[in-house]
Amino acid sequence: MAEAPRLYGVAIDLSGPALRVAAGNADRLAVSDRIEFRQGNWFEPVEEHFDLILSNPPYIDDIAMAALSPEVGQFDPEIALRGGADGLSAYRIIISEAPAYLKEGAYILLEIGFDQGEAVSELLQKRGFSDISVYQDLAGNDRIVKAMYIT
Repeated sequence: MAEAPRLYGVAIDLSGPALRVAAGNADRLAVSDRIEFRQGNWFEPVEEHFDLILSNPPYIDDIAMAALSPEVGQFDPEIALRGGADGLSAYRIIISEAPAYLKEGAYILLEIGFDQGEAVSELLQKRGFSDISVYQDLAGNDRIVKAMYIT
C-alpha cells in the first residue's frame, strides 16, 4: 500500500495479536489511514464488494506439518500454517465464498504452497473464475495463483 497511494484496503485475521502487529506495521509505513483492520473468520466481518481479494491462507498439509522444521513452527502459530489433510481447506472456503464479495471483473490472488498451483487453479475454475495464472517465486516454485471473477 505504501507504493500505491490511492489504494484502500481491509485486512482480516482471526488473531487479534496478528492484527495488532499488522496495525503497527501500517503505522510505521504511514498507511494506517488507508487500511482498516477487522478481526474475524474469513469473510465473516465483510459486507463490501472489492476490486481485489488477496490472501495468504494456511496451506501446509498434515503430513508436511508433522515434518515441519522447528524454525518455522516456533515463529508461526499452527493456525496460520495448517491447511488440513491436503493443505487446501482454506482455499475451498475462500474460493467458494469470494464471489459474494468481488465486483464484476475483480481479481483474487492467493499465495500457495510450491506444489498447489494445479489444485488451486482447478478449484478456481470449478467455481467459475477465469483468466487463471500461476506465478513462480524467485526459486522457480509456484507461489501465487491469480484469477478473475466474472458473473
